[in-house]
Amino acid sequence: MTGKPHLIAALVALCILICGTSTAGETPASDKEDPLQCYHDALSSGRLTEAVNEGQAVLDKLRATGSDPALFTRIDKRLDAVRTAREAATNKLRQIAQSAGSSAPAPLLYVMPQPSEMFQKSHAAFLNSRISPSELPEEHRPFLTSFLKLSLRAADTAVVEASRSVETSNADPTAQSKARAYLTAYVVGAHEEGNCDRVLQMLSEATGGVPSFLADSLLHEVGRYWAVRDLYPALDRFAGDDWPVEDRAELLKDTAAAAVDSEEDYTTALWAYDELASLDAPGAVEEALLRQIEIYSKKLYNHQKAIEKCTEFLERFPSSKEVLRVECRRAFCSYKTRDEEATLGYITEIQSDHPDTEACAYATLLEAMIYSKQQSTKPALEKLATVSTDYPDSAFAPKALLLSGIIRLQNQDYTRAKECFQRIMDFYPESQEVSRAKEYFDKLDELSTNPASSGSRQ
Repeated sequence: MTGKPHLIAALVALCILICGTSTAGETPASDKEDPLQCYHDALSSGRLTEAVNEGQAVLDKLRATGSDPALFTRIDKRLDAVRTAREAATNKLRQIAQSAGSSAPAPLLYVMPQPSEMFQKSHAAFLNSRISPSELPEEHRPFLTSFLKLSLRAADTAVVEASRSVETSNADPTAQSKARAYLTAYVVGAHEEGNCDRVLQMLSEATGGVPSFLADSLLHEVGRYWAVRDLYPALDRFAGDDWPVEDRAELLKDTAAAAVDSEEDYTTALWAYDELASLDAPGAVEEALLRQIEIYSKKLYNHQKAIEKCTEFLERFPSSKEVLRVECRRAFCSYKTRDEEATLGYITEIQSDHPDTEACAYATLLEAMIYSKQQSTKPALEKLATVSTDYPDSAFAPKALLLSGIIRLQNQDYTRAKECFQRIMDFYPESQEVSRAKEYFDKLDELSTNPASSGSRQ
């Protein structure tokens, strides 16, 4: 009997081996019935297509519970946005690759859709299907968050693979440029707020360098300058010092120019100049500050901000050839803020540091304008006389004469007022002030025909 326990144990083991185990390499039935475990297994081993399929099975199982159908409708909308963007991009890139390898390229290949159209459709779809993790049920949040990210990751992989087929197809420069434009339309359109670090890594591995071409394509081929604000920080994080500062500076200047020229989008332009000012590129900070001063003072009429930028410029670049212009701009902006004390301080500084210059003439004219506003007629006229007599060749001489004539006209000194307007017509016939001077002069001529109503004083 001593051998029976060993015999029984062997028989039990044999039954377990025959009845309770699967064949070699086959997943146990209990695991097969757990799509969530299959999903995590496929995901952890990098089998993206399988993970997507298993994840969809998990999603369908959750949907079948009937809880919160509105949420699953939104999830479907998000997944549909991913699928549509992926298919549009991969189809177009494959068509370009096929055309590049053909003896008869497709004549309408780049007509429908345009890169801008593909971008707009993807961008709108992703904006309209945003889902915050906090909106997901807490018990299913880890899976749903993971699966939504996976769907985009799988789409990124497919699109990058499709773009690689163009790169290796010996396509001509036009095809290469268009392919990168469609790739850019997908990458930027399908990744909100520049959340595209993973796909940038994929592209870097595929191209062997920093995918900064995305920014150029976005600006020039796709034609969506404002989206550079989202892409630029992502490229900056990814590329670091590998992205040449000269290329960055050129991109930022082009972005600012496009923003101003196309839609007068000064917010984007100011962002671009802020980024430009942070670069260690020759002349970048100086140019950025000058552009910001112009936007704040001439476009946005934010004179206080313009004063701040002028002061910063003067402190950082005291030897710049633009110093006089910036000092005058600061004085003018201060005048517009009605801070007469500060303005007179800026004026005195210009007159002291830059005598016998056009800037000094401008400062003196501005001083006269302050006195005129204060109704201090005598000092106002004295300053205007200084401008017109000491700086007769400056652009401010006819302005000083016009203002002097208007002040005298307001004080019923018609004879001297008429003399001021006459001098403008005689000596500055090409100036902007000549038309107004002639208008005032003609009215004074009419008054002179009726001395009783003129009240002229000599």
